[in-house]
Amino acid sequence: GFVMYFISMWVLDLVFGIRIVGFTDFIVTAFAVLLSGIVGSMLVGYAMARTANKNFGMVNGDILGATNEIARPVVMFLMFIAMTLVI
Repeated sequence: GFVMYFISMWVLDLVFGIRIVGFTDFIVTAFAVLLSGIVGSMLVGYAMARTANKNFGMVNGDILGATNEIARPVVMFLMFIAMTLVI
């Protein structure tokens, strides 16, 4: 998560000229990004588990792998959106 955060900060600075100045701004932004990543991951996991239980009656390793692959871009997108909204 923090690698995505720092890459996004570099892109914002490079493309838009937006810089986070000060430790408080960093902490607020990092908290928002972290919280959005956790909530997004939980929502994707819940939706996938519910759908798998409804359709297959169980969650197996293939479902866990698919959840991982689906959650990764969703969480990255939510973290980027949270970061741009906070800034």
